[in-house]
Amino acid sequence: SMRLARRTFQVVGDLYGELEVLEMEGVVYFENGRLDEAVKVLKEGQTLCQNDNEQRGEAMILQSLAKMYASEVRREALSGRQPGPKPVEDAGTAIRQLSDLFRVMGDLEGQVDAMIQLAGVQSMSKDIAASETAQEALQIAIKLNQAVRVGSALLALAEAHLSQDKEKDALEAAQEACNQLKAAGEPASYEAAMQVTEEAQQRLEQPP
Repeated sequence: SMRLARRTFQVVGDLYGELEVLEMEGVVYFENGRLDEAVKVLKEGQTLCQNDNEQRGEAMILQSLAKMYASEVRREALSGRQPGPKPVEDAGTAIRQLSDLFRVMGDLEGQVDAMIQLAGVQSMSKDIAASETAQEALQIAIKLNQAVRVGSALLALAEAHLSQDKEKDALEAAQEACNQLKAAGEPASYEAAMQVTEEAQQRLEQPP
């Protein structure tokens, strides 16, 4: 059982083995619709990492937490409802913690990815801050000079503009995202950017 596996890792002092068990346990809870229990297990892992000053492990746990919270926001957004304040706030808090941790660790790539994720959550909840978050991610991605991350940040920016009904800005960012993602050979993200391009174009063509 997972508890037994965890005890074994505790005995040999293998923190990462223990974290993996906690992550697996969290995923099982989450997939069975028990978010609160999943969060409890993952936060236990976060505390273990903080006590050992193990930043890489804490980042791993925060990524899982952020993913779960963001999935909840996405689920609500896809149902046609405005996502509730609690999942949006929980997702935002976990992702900001993750972004701050990556900054402290000097991991710019991790920071960009976290900010793109945050912009996505903000767009889904129609938060005006989404475009600012995406712009910030874009600036760091440009510094890193990585086409995939530049393209992903531009896609997040396009989605942010679209969530605020700024179709022209959305179209511009989405087209630029298409260029970057095509050059980087990222077909799935390129498809997503194409969809945003088409949606922005359709909205612009509609009579006011």
